[in-house]
Amino acid sequence: MFGDLFSTADTASQLALCHDTEFKEILLEGLEFFKESPAIKSMIEADIDAWALRKKQQRLEDKRWESSRMSGLPLGDLPAISGEDALQLQSGRPRLLDGESVFVLLLARGYYGSLSSCQAVDRMLDSMLINAYFSSRNQPMPSHNCALDNLNAVNNQTRDHIFRAQLGYIKKKGLTSSTC
Repeated sequence: MFGDLFSTADTASQLALCHDTEFKEILLEGLEFFKESPAIKSMIEADIDAWALRKKQQRLEDKRWESSRMSGLPLGDLPAISGEDALQLQSGRPRLLDGESVFVLLLARGYYGSLSSCQAVDRMLDSMLINAYFSSRNQPMPSHNCALDNLNAVNNQTRDHIFRAQLGYIKKKGLTSSTC
């Protein structure tokens, strides 16, 4: 029933085993929408890359400051930091969250109203559905900080694109209701 919505059959079977809840309906519909809107994944991942570059720039500035504070000490040679060359993402530790996972967290934040309050964090961590989603992708549940960092990395242009794409999807699927 859900097999064509997900990247693996295991995800579909894991989510199918979860209780039928309002959030499950939202997640399944959201993943179907995500599958039909491939630009969203690349936009989210580009935002995460831009965020990672900003964090790298911040780390490099911290190193420069520390290095300047210790210039008179006999510490040996500190590695030189070149601006533009250093601001390229290199291959390293793989990202915990890809674009789809961040989109699922966006859905969760929309449903819970927040992912920064203690109650919302507890609800997310207790969610069998979210745990099943990450488990089926062989990913650990992201930490609170990891989830917030990735959610905050998604810029307003991407959010606006998602919103406009959702409106088109709703019209296409006939999901509007005149009683609302």
